[in-house]
Amino acid sequence: MSDQPAKDRPLTTEERLARINKALPFSDEAEKGVLSCLMQDPERIAEVRAKLPTEAFYHECNRLVFEVMLDMLDKNLPVEPIAITHRLRDQKKLDLIGGPAAVSDLYTFVPIPTHYPHYVGILREKWALRQTIHACAESIDECFAHGSEQSDEDVTAVVGRAEGRVFGCVQALQASGEYSTGPVLAARGVSEWVDRTEQTIANRGKIMGLETGILELDQTVHGLDDAQGEIVVIAGRPGQGKTAMATTLIHNLAVERNVPGLVFSAEMSSVQLYDRIILGGASIDTSKAITGMFSRADQDAMTVKVRQVQRAPLLISDGSAISTADIRSQVQVAKRQHGIRWIVVDHLHLIKAVSKRGMKDEREALVEVMETLQFVKKFYKLTVLLMVQLNRETDRNAGKPPVLADLSGSAAIEWYADHVWMLHRDPYFFGWHTLSEEKKKGWADAVEPRRERNPQCWSSGGKYGEEDGGWPREDYEQDAKIYVRKNRRGPTPELHVRFEDWRTWFSSRMPKLNSTDWRDWQFGSYAVPKKEPKMKKVGQVRSSLHDDFPDD
Repeated sequence: MSDQPAKDRPLTTEERLARINKALPFSDEAEKGVLSCLMQDPERIAEVRAKLPTEAFYHECNRLVFEVMLDMLDKNLPVEPIAITHRLRDQKKLDLIGGPAAVSDLYTFVPIPTHYPHYVGILREKWALRQTIHACAESIDECFAHGSEQSDEDVTAVVGRAEGRVFGCVQALQASGEYSTGPVLAARGVSEWVDRTEQTIANRGKIMGLETGILELDQTVHGLDDAQGEIVVIAGRPGQGKTAMATTLIHNLAVERNVPGLVFSAEMSSVQLYDRIILGGASIDTSKAITGMFSRADQDAMTVKVRQVQRAPLLISDGSAISTADIRSQVQVAKRQHGIRWIVVDHLHLIKAVSKRGMKDEREALVEVMETLQFVKKFYKLTVLLMVQLNRETDRNAGKPPVLADLSGSAAIEWYADHVWMLHRDPYFFGWHTLSEEKKKGWADAVEPRRERNPQCWSSGGKYGEEDGGWPREDYEQDAKIYVRKNRRGPTPELHVRFEDWRTWFSSRMPKLNSTDWRDWQFGSYAVPKKEPKMKKVGQVRSSLHDDFPDD
């Protein structure tokens, strides 16, 4: 050990451990001060209950008095010194606190309850410190035990649980005191509602939340709400485009709209993700990331997109074992340092639990992840975009549109989700050559007027000759459906969008919102053309097309 004086050098690990063997932080004076204030002003008891657990009182005598006061409050009994003394005597606890004189001393301990908030603050601080010490002590003990026969597991799990314990203390502290969200009087609640409604009216027809860039979704949910936070589940079986949808939304939010966000990519590395963001965003075939066969035009477009992405407020975490503790800690830092407004988690089933319960049971692990995301959503007011794998049972009915029951693993996914979007691509299951001539004609008749008006929303039409299906086949093969199975703010339609598999990208079939021309409307069940013979005819074609398509 160094001869250098301790005050002039950092403490060694051994010295730090030696310092642990001392009394835990507490303040007997603050505890008695709070109890004295409550005896003098019993109406504060309910308020204190919301801010302080009984464990906040370190001394057993003080804790007993506080528990008796809470019990008396629940039974609508008067909370004053004589009644408290009588109650303690009946419960044979009066001698434990020092007799009747101790109750009288508590009542007169503080002359007037003016400094009551200060005493409560001291108790909360001491309680939080004790909780943190307990959490760290448990982690220290677990670290010493690691490698023994009883605890032979990956050290990452041990470190993750240690981090989880500390953040559990943070969460407990945030769930009480000035951070808590108790009941609010209608006068205040209605006032906030009026302010929000007036803002909505002032921006009539505009998207108020975060714009996804896919107008069909923006029209349905009116933008993603990051003012209060929400969880959006994007589900699908492999090959239906979950990661492609995530990439599209990341690009549209961070690159196109400059909205700061954080991506937890447990499935793909950051390099692979940037392949899709940069190449897909520049309309370049993503397979060229492997072959390197970029044309001069590709390289020019790529250069422009690289500069644009470099300026984007985008953070990507691509650790191979992302845990719930990682999500809590990294979101906290990113919110404070970068002001993030959304996060993407790709995908749910690859996030690791840190609790012992979650590590032993897969369903408990999913519940832990969803509870973590719920906390992140509510406390940090973030939009959470969560990719979820659908149940394998859906493969037994290939081509059948997915439903909420197909969510894999746990009902907690549906419980905590504010929106559920399920991706489904008919062309993946039913090729153009398998369709009847009637279905092919129905598709072409429904698409043609929209295609003529808005060619930018449809295919180039040059991939197939007329004898092989022509433009109707190419448009059909780019068709993807988003089934909105849950929407806290309104309708649950079936949305048709465009999916270009060569650049793994989703885009809108709608050129703009709030158009009066039916050819600009959502191609699906969201809006049906009205009036005018031509509109009626197209509406009938579209309706029969939906009736005829397999399991649709």
